[in-house]
Amino acid sequence: LYPFCRMPLFLVVDSAHAQHFRDLSAPFGAPLFCLLSPSSTAAPVVHTDTQGAELASGGAMTMFLHDPVAALCALCDVKELSVSFFRKCEASLIESFRTLSHALLRCEGTPHACLAFMHDAFLRNLILRFVLCVTALAMHKPTEARYQKKLLSLPICAPPLPDAIMRHEKTAEMVLQLAAIIGASSQFYSSVQFDKQGIE
Repeated sequence: LYPFCRMPLFLVVDSAHAQHFRDLSAPFGAPLFCLLSPSSTAAPVVHTDTQGAELASGGAMTMFLHDPVAALCALCDVKELSVSFFRKCEASLIESFRTLSHALLRCEGTPHACLAFMHDAFLRNLILRFVLCVTALAMHKPTEARYQKKLLSLPICAPPLPDAIMRHEKTAEMVLQLAAIIGASSQFYSSVQFDKQGIE
């Protein structure tokens, strides 16, 4: 990949070995930002009553990046969502992402590599959806026990986003608002539960 690092490079890696990319450097000084899926020692995804917890062990990041509402429903095992509730979720996301985007731009700790891609609407959306993904997985009760047992780790980005963003009250509110709309509030903690290791 080093030849591609001569220009700004934005990587999304969803693989069992994705976190090996966290130490990838930018030898030519161009911005390099990576979104990396979690590692897991759990079994592959299976369709059971604990599908949400199993989803977190594989493919969750890609699903959140592609369709965050569908990903949240899958995580919470919500099998049906009316068009009106889906539109409410979309509207809530648009407003939350606007607030979070402003917070990222204002935060002194936001890495330059991230800021370099915020002007691009598509890549900015990927970054914001990544924040939603990490926060939702960290606040989701059925998956929290799996983190404690070291069966799962959270997705990471390199360089890492600051605590001021990942622990921002608006970030947690974004998840709780969506959970309330889809009727899954009881599945989430009222605040972000991950520790520092989980978001770096």
